[in-house]
Amino acid sequence: MTRRIPLSHGAHLTGWHPVRPGHGAVPFESALERDTITWVSQWPGFCWLATQPVTLEYRHADGCLAHYTPDLFVVFDPLPSALRACGFGTETYIEVKYAREAAQRVDRLNQLRAAVERQTQRPWVLLTEREVRSTGRPRFQWLPLP
Repeated sequence: MTRRIPLSHGAHLTGWHPVRPGHGAVPFESALERDTITWVSQWPGFCWLATQPVTLEYRHADGCLAHYTPDLFVVFDPLPSALRACGFGTETYIEVKYAREAAQRVDRLNQLRAAVERQTQRPWVLLTEREVRSTGRPRFQWLPLP
């Protein structure tokens, strides 16, 4: 199924972003997601990425069934040691949120991380504008797992 990207409205930016020669463009749904695509693809060892790669079912703490689709799936070979030290694997799911929003949703993001890692056996990381838009060495602030 082809992903449909809605038109940009107001401050909400959507579109297609070229990753690198030979990879093709991928859809994005926010300026931060677009910037994350650029940030991830510039690391040594980057091979490939997909946006909204899979939708998983999981149960909320209250028992209700829910669905979740990570923003990105990225593949590295080899994986840079700086990313490995921060929780990335050679294949990693990524959620992109502004730091303020992430701070307000810590419990939910921890549930999502646990569900993704349990079902896929691959790491899940949260990237915010602090990592993606920083200059110099990346800084990572990971959410604690419950």
